[in-house]
Amino acid sequence: MEEQIKERITEEGKRKLEERLRYLEGEKTEEIKEKLKEARAQGDLSENAEYDAAKEEQTNTVEEIAKIKALLANSEVVPDSEIDRSRVGFGAKVTVRFTESKREETYEIKGTSEANSVEKVISDKSPLGMALLNQKKGAVVKYEAPNGKIIEVKILRFEHGSK
Repeated sequence: MEEQIKERITEEGKRKLEERLRYLEGEKTEEIKEKLKEARAQGDLSENAEYDAAKEEQTNTVEEIAKIKALLANSEVVPDSEIDRSRVGFGAKVTVRFTESKREETYEIKGTSEANSVEKVISDKSPLGMALLNQKKGAVVKYEAPNGKIIEVKILRFEHGSK
């Protein structure tokens, strides 16, 4: 039997997922029940936009709950205590300078499920994330961007969580 590879997740990421799950299963579910109750009280459900909207919201909430539960069940938390703080590691915030443009950016390296390009959180499985992992300050690394271009960055500094 093949062992399933677990999604790596930070302690913070797990905590946020658990908080979201508690909210969805508690407050959000009660809110939807109340909306459905109010919509049913209006009578004919066949042309009741409030009822349809509440049912759709209920479906989306149930799907999100299932997704979070599956992610938590198939995740491996990378404990802060196991991170080698002398190198760029999982959960680190890394400031790099792009050699070609001289532009500086700071990224946080987390698991795929926590990646968020708007917040500059990159996956440890992304080309840049993989290139940065296990490197030290001052290292110059190259990676292949999705467009095929080879990009070079220098690690200016990095830090791990406060623990």
